[in-house]
Amino acid sequence: MRYDDYIHQRFQPFIDSSDIETVDEILRLYSVNTSAAVTPELCVTSLVSDMRATCPLDEMTRVAASVSQSPIFRFQVCEIAEILSKLYRCYGMDGC
Repeated sequence: MRYDDYIHQRFQPFIDSSDIETVDEILRLYSVNTSAAVTPELCVTSLVSDMRATCPLDEMTRVAASVSQSPIFRFQVCEIAEILSKLYRCYGMDGC
């Protein structure tokens, strides 16, 4: 199955049928780029990670900042450390 078809199949049921642009926006934000070694698997992993962790943390940070007198700081790791990739290989997770 092609990446575009997979994303449409998975997300279209959750989006209003008249709002096909939303799925196209997902594809634009999480696009496959073979020249930069951005695989479909990496795109889906990034998308799911954003949906399950990044977006909820953004919202929680926004709410905390709105009720706090002190600044709220949030750090986001954008790179996989080499030590983590070695750890994944150690536990045989590199083939997932």
